[in-house]
Amino acid sequence: MPTSPFINRLTAIAPLSEAAQTQLKEILTRQRLPKSTVVLAVGEVCDRLYFIETGLARAFYQDGPEEITSWIVGEDDFMYSAYSYLTQQPSLETIELLEDTVLISATRADLDEFYGQFPEGNLLRSLLTEHYLLQYDQRLRGLQMLRAKERVNRYAREHPNLFSRIPWKHLATYLNMTAETMSRILSKKM
Repeated sequence: MPTSPFINRLTAIAPLSEAAQTQLKEILTRQRLPKSTVVLAVGEVCDRLYFIETGLARAFYQDGPEEITSWIVGEDDFMYSAYSYLTQQPSLETIELLEDTVLISATRADLDEFYGQFPEGNLLRSLLTEHYLLQYDQRLRGLQMLRAKERVNRYAREHPNLFSRIPWKHLATYLNMTAETMSRILSKKM
């Protein structure tokens, strides 16, 4: 099973012993899923940490009839419903695939056992948590401090490989604006 992208991503964050890498390979599952697959539905408990080898995904929640995109993830990155995964409570959001996607994943129980067996796993977990907490903080500050056009330009600059692949309606709600505002900004940009 080709798991090297998952392990390569982890070892870029913190070194892992050969024994730890071998154990990780044993607990990882690889799936090829079609576009529009719902990986996690509202009310389900997120019990897996996913890594996107290829493809694109988003999480969203419902606000009346409107879907609000809460995050977007592409290749070489991890995804999960943080609240549900960390608390083991039902998810408040849905995770769906925006493209045909190859996922590598491990269950929370297997990862918890891995962290217990390998002390470097705990360092890795801590560094991953810090990384995503900083990303969340940066996004929140951008939503509060930047104008709509600046938010679009910043996202395009920071995520050029994802920008053109995300449907505008999803990117608009992710950047806290209407689809009409997004359309106006992009038409001027082009």
